[in-house]
Amino acid sequence: MSRVVFPAIGLILASAARPASAGEPETFRLGLGFGYVSPLADPAVAEGLGGGVEAWARVVGRLGARLSIDIARNALEGDLSGVPWPYTGGDVTFGPTLEFTSPGSSLAWLASVETGPYWTAYVLGLSWTWGVNFGTALVWRFSRPLGLQIRTNYHLYNLAPLDGDAIRCPRTMLPAGTLDRLDVILSLVVAA
Repeated sequence: MSRVVFPAIGLILASAARPASAGEPETFRLGLGFGYVSPLADPAVAEGLGGGVEAWARVVGRLGARLSIDIARNALEGDLSGVPWPYTGGDVTFGPTLEFTSPGSSLAWLASVETGPYWTAYVLGLSWTWGVNFGTALVWRFSRPLGLQIRTNYHLYNLAPLDGDAIRCPRTMLPAGTLDRLDVILSLVVAA
């Protein structure tokens, strides 16, 4: 079976990676997406749902820049399952991107590194901290203006407080230290 499946997948990817009929690489892209969000560091915070909006622009060749606004909502579990308020957080990040595929093809693979402010709101109030994320995206442009994107981001945040108070652990009330989050987001994108 693998003798048929793997060559078929390769053929599909190779045909999708051919330049679009217009042949012009996109210079700007907007996206709106929703998906799975999992805080990896805190066992009291369950997996949840999240989403965001993004704007991407080609700077030169395969280099671009991405601005993203994300939000995530997670229930509390374990000892904190009786707390009625969800763990809600988000970020506003900006950074460079690198496109590994040929510009103008219908299938694009990008990597990004972004940084910016992160916010968290739950039982103990609202906290603003600094963070960074590392991401990769696969974009399928099925027509000139429209496409689908699957993006995975790994976030590290609570690196430095921005409002004078670090995020605190709701069980111990001590500063939580560095936190992380994994997102898998499916987006509809519009390109120009």
